[in-house]
Amino acid sequence: MGTFAPIPRVTRSVSSLLGLWIVVAVILAACDITGGGWMASASAQGGKATFGFGLTCNGNGHLTGGWVYHDKAMGVDVGGTLTDSSGAPDGGPVACTAGSAPGSGLWTLRYTAQHCRSNCVGVAVIGAEDTGLTGPSKGDGLSIELSGGRYDGYSNARRLGGGNLTVTN
Repeated sequence: MGTFAPIPRVTRSVSSLLGLWIVVAVILAACDITGGGWMASASAQGGKATFGFGLTCNGNGHLTGGWVYHDKAMGVDVGGTLTDSSGAPDGGPVACTAGSAPGSGLWTLRYTAQHCRSNCVGVAVIGAEDTGLTGPSKGDGLSIELSGGRYDGYSNARRLGGGNLTVTN
């Protein structure tokens, strides 16, 4: 499995496994991220974090679809739905842009904590690397950092233990 380079906080540099690149935090996204699977939990006690993404760029140039992320050992259960008019932290749409290195992307999205009664919304910064190979142990990586809301301060960055991510720039 191995570790995956952590994602940046807004406006700091990212050490990508594909090289060093700088991220300037604007509400932009690489074009598509699809797929699902699991990686090791952020918990020192072990376990799995599972996820699924179905986010694609529509004809209006906006990222649309849904995503979920669950880290049972840490009690984290979040997701989001992006529409042609919402999904970004500011409440507006998430613009698609070809970005970063081929097969990698960084998305700044609004998250909603599932099964939550208060303080349920925050910001998720999600980084992904698609090696272009399919199946487990092929090197794809995922990182997630949550700020605000119920899970403020949570982060996890790993190589996938199973599943596949497809990132299209």
